[in-house]
Amino acid sequence: MVSSQNTRFSDPDSVVHNEFWGKLYAEGGTSFFCETPFTSKGCLLTDGYVYPLAQVRNALDCGTSSQCANDNRYRQIAEIQGNENPFVLEPGRLDNF
Repeated sequence: MVSSQNTRFSDPDSVVHNEFWGKLYAEGGTSFFCETPFTSKGCLLTDGYVYPLAQVRNALDCGTSSQCANDNRYRQIAEIQGNENPFVLEPGRLDNF
């Protein structure tokens, strides 16, 4: 059973939609690796993890995504806003965003 230690961001999908794109990057920003400026999410941008969650699961030895969903350490790492950044899906095609 997951404790109530981290309930503010208990649903990763809503965190991405509401907090990441809805608040943090609502007015745009700069992509992580190629530092391309953008003014909105658009179809060529996605949210991605600096530290891939597969590596986090491996380090915590908690199993698959669904198995790790009950691990508070995994959930906290997955929900850290600093680990998630905007990434350009097709570098070079992000003009006029």
